Amino acid sequence: MAGDLSESTLRSALGDRPFRFEEVTGSTNSDALDWAAQGAPQGAVVVAEQQTAGRGRWGRAWSSEPGRALMFSIVLRPQIGLDRVGLITTALGVGCVAGIERATGLRARLKWPNDVTRSGRKLAGILVESRVTAEGIEAAVGGVGLNVAYREEDFPEEIAGRATSIAMESGAAASRPDILSAILDSFSTVYPVSDERVLLERATELSDVLERTVRVRFADGRSLEGRALRLVAGGALEI
Repeated sequence: MAGDLSESTLRSALGDRPFRFEEVTGSTNSDALDWAAQGAPQGAVVVAEQQTAGRGRWGRAWSSEPGRALMFSIVLRPQIGLDRVGLITTALGVGCVAGIERATGLRARLKWPNDVTRSGRKLAGILVESRVTAEGIEAAVGGVGLNVAYREEDFPEEIAGRATSIAMESGAAASRPDILSAILDSFSTVYPVSDERVLLERATELSDVLERTVRVRFADGRSLEGRALRLVAGGALEI
């Protein structure tokens, strides 16, 4: 709901966790990467009321309106190889689904690789970005954009009918600080990824694509259609 995000409401919800709150920013992921370069600890969070340059996979724009979405990025210091970076997206997806249910009672699903869905529509998007050195991953950030208070008529024409929100699915207002706290707490139960098998089992249980015919689009424009069979090492999808 509009007006529920502020320094004080976030401090109450997040306790001692380091955070930064911006009324307007370009991208919480960019802000979090910059903060990580300045020494922000793992678990620090950047939250914004509005993004002017939010992005999804492959640089796609993520639109936002003040008061209608929960947009945040968490600083991570993963001790894993580049071949397992996809597991961060998987873990954040599992954390989002569990946190949303805990805060609102709604049961969402995961659409590989980075969408949270409800009733077949997109409820949230996840974008993990990292800075890599010769020694490995210096820092990563996990960004989430969750539709909270949007109504059907609020969505841009190009995504209307394919997107949904907490308000549309529950018919009730929801506290964004409470949802954020629940997601972060749930994420902490699966990250760091100490047991890949358990994480993939949880993601499999929540999957909205397995055993279905899917079309996967690649960054270079190619696409592949086939039957989604299972999640394999590193969080990849076997087709």
